[in-house]
Amino acid sequence: MGWFGFGFARKKGLKQQRLEQASPAEKDDPQLRNTALLELSRRLAFGQLQIVDEVTEAMLHEEDYFVRWFDRLDERGISCPIPELPWFALVDSLQAEGLAREIDWKEDSYEVASVIEDLLARKQLLPEEEWNWENEVEEIIPTYDFLVKMFKLLQVHSITLACMDINSDCYVLITVPTDEISKLQALALRAGYRIHEFE
Repeated sequence: MGWFGFGFARKKGLKQQRLEQASPAEKDDPQLRNTALLELSRRLAFGQLQIVDEVTEAMLHEEDYFVRWFDRLDERGISCPIPELPWFALVDSLQAEGLAREIDWKEDSYEVASVIEDLLARKQLLPEEEWNWENEVEEIIPTYDFLVKMFKLLQVHSITLACMDINSDCYVLITVPTDEISKLQALALRAGYRIHEFE
């Protein structure tokens, strides 16, 4: 899925908006942004330290990171190191460990439900016997509407379905305990990025 695609025009102002919401110190200090992103990486990594290592490499040795992961980045249409490289490093390394999943903006409900089940199982956030949404996937509705529906169903179990914004025509899904989401969103914002819920 390309980095630039459907929804890009709608989202292109988000980065500026995020920077405007950040404090003056955060806007001017890359170190503060990097520290926030590394803390976010640790919280999302679920003990997989290589995730934090990859984000660190993308921050400190962007050329080396770009060469090492050229194929992965090329699939996104990223042909040279960009300022957002550490964010993509986090997204891609989380996906490699099954801790995030990228889906198309028009994915069918069955596939979306399967992806969410995989994410829940990876962290053992919800016992399989609690996955009671067979009736929900039978209804054909737009992908975003189905994500909102799943968000509400998971909230009952104190689980939040969220999306890591990569300015693309897809959703990078994560599932986290609801009591963690505010902190994760604050760290993402401090780093200059966005994690949003499906409300």
